[in-house]
Amino acid sequence: MGRAAGILNLFVLAGALTLLFVAGGPMMVFVAPALLVGIALLRFTQVTLALVTITSLLWIIGAQRFGGIALLGPAQIACALALPALVARALRQGEGLSWAPHMVWLAVYVLLMFASRVFAQSPEMWDIGVQKHVMLLLPYLLLANLATTRENVRLQVLVIYLTVVVSAVIGIGEFLLPGVQFSMGEVTLGARIDDVSLQSGAIKRVTGGIGDGNWFSYTMASALPLALYFLRRARSVPARVVIGASGLLCLAALVLSYTRTGLVGLAAAIVLLVWLRRIPLLPLVMSGVVVAVAAPLWMPPGFAERIFSLRYFEEGSTPIRGEITATAVQLIAERPLTGWGYAQYGPQFMQRTESEIGLMMVERDLSGEEDAHFLRAHNMFLDTAVQYGLPAMIALVMFMIGLLRECAQVARTGDADDRDLALLLAASLLAFYVCGMGGHSQELKIFWLVAGLVVALRRVVLEHPIAAPAPVALPPAHTSRSFPQT
Repeated sequence: MGRAAGILNLFVLAGALTLLFVAGGPMMVFVAPALLVGIALLRFTQVTLALVTITSLLWIIGAQRFGGIALLGPAQIACALALPALVARALRQGEGLSWAPHMVWLAVYVLLMFASRVFAQSPEMWDIGVQKHVMLLLPYLLLANLATTRENVRLQVLVIYLTVVVSAVIGIGEFLLPGVQFSMGEVTLGARIDDVSLQSGAIKRVTGGIGDGNWFSYTMASALPLALYFLRRARSVPARVVIGASGLLCLAALVLSYTRTGLVGLAAAIVLLVWLRRIPLLPLVMSGVVVAVAAPLWMPPGFAERIFSLRYFEEGSTPIRGEITATAVQLIAERPLTGWGYAQYGPQFMQRTESEIGLMMVERDLSGEEDAHFLRAHNMFLDTAVQYGLPAMIALVMFMIGLLRECAQVARTGDADDRDLALLLAASLLAFYVCGMGGHSQELKIFWLVAGLVVALRRVVLEHPIAAPAPVALPPAHTSRSFPQT
């Protein structure tokens, strides 16, 4: 590694430390003890990375604030503990920090986010937006740089999946124990009782320790392709039974969230995996028939009405979603280049709405029951354009496309196991992208963790290629598709 590369790495590390400082405010003095402990944990980097993943995904843990200090939350502490390992890797001769082509677009997105401070309607909310993005970028950078071998990458994939399974178990527990409700920091544990959206009666929507039923469903949909990765790697029947059961737990939790978008996202991932011949079509069709026939046995109360009913589609949340989308398009048209600033959609919507449901939202805001800033455009692309302008939205889209292209690159370059993992990570990303069309999910951390793993896997495969065995001719029916050359 030359002097110029070393200087560049130092600048990147200085930027990472600055981001951590911004996330926690002027309480940087509390980081020093964590960094000292982190130095002692340099030999246990993967354990520290696992802590980053767990505290990032399970908000019931990560959202705690010890002593009310933002920087002393478990997620912030875990990132601080991992930073010394990142420093050591950046300064180690011949290594440096990971790089991938999509990072150009990510850098553009971040720069536009910071530049939006000039035009922000609320500087205070802009500060909150920056702090949230810091805690998205740090896990991404840590995973991208510290999962340095194939074994490390697969270990962190396992940690993500197991954490999601724990979340699913929490969600199912919420459904079975609807009377249990308690708050831990900013997140409330317990099923949300919805007694207004369906005419047939109340339903119990679970959140799984993530704090929101919709985001919980997006997490389940994005993680389920990873279950297939471990199922395909399993060699014993007991292992396959355990992995299959864990996948069914996640699927059951997704159903109990009563969220259509999560199911659509999972369906998109399944279609992709069928096309890539990672899921055989005939067993999938047969399983679908069995599930449909047995629906009266497994379907929770109100599920069919909420998910499949034309009446709910026309009279439920669809009308207000239509107004929310139309208002988002109007706001983008008024400020296409600069946006309105972080979390400014809600206040603007309240000023413009004339619908009955919209006016009820205004009343809840005025009474203090629900802050207007919590209302966002129910589409992560529109939400980004409203906040930071169309250029930022384009940068975000190109960043996401770049991740898929790099999965394709790994699938063409790596060995069979690398190819499997790359294609299943791509399916995970696709599920997330589809879910994002129905919610402002760009702040959901499973996406940023998977993105970091894509970077890590790409670097490992390109730097440490495995010699391919001699090609064996296979019948056309046994070949598998991969992404087209780009």
